Amino acid sequence: MNMLSNLMPLEELRILYWFIGGFVFIYLPGMYLWMRKRKRMSESYEMEHPDAVRMFFGRTKTNDLLTVFSVNGGPPVMHSKGISYGCYLCSGKNMIEAQYQWTTISITTISGYRTHYVDPVTLDVEAGTGKEYTLFYDHEEECYVFARRDGHPP
Repeated sequence: MNMLSNLMPLEELRILYWFIGGFVFIYLPGMYLWMRKRKRMSESYEMEHPDAVRMFFGRTKTNDLLTVFSVNGGPPVMHSKGISYGCYLCSGKNMIEAQYQWTTISITTISGYRTHYVDPVTLDVEAGTGKEYTLFYDHEEECYVFARRDGHPP
């Protein structure tokens, strides 16, 4: 008899084993297949559009969210690289519709959190071929910043 069965009744152990088995045999393979599919979609998009430029969504706080509604009037085509994600732009001029929001702790609300929104804006940005960019919101300047990922100015 193992130590875990001394702490939990047999029925609760079965539930725990089903949960762990489901995670290992269903969730992990499903996540692996989903990530492979997204990577193939991203690679096929880059093959069809050789002038595509990657724009990543930068984070300035741990509890913020940058939402891109459209790129050049159409829905954004998303991509990911590691834990960073973003959308594709065309080389040259681009119009991006975006909104930024962040959450703070508040004692005046029932949930204990308050969400702050920045009004949606349309940004006109210029992207060069073969470069990666980051779009983020600067709280000190209260503006959106579009910058090259390697630190050089766009």
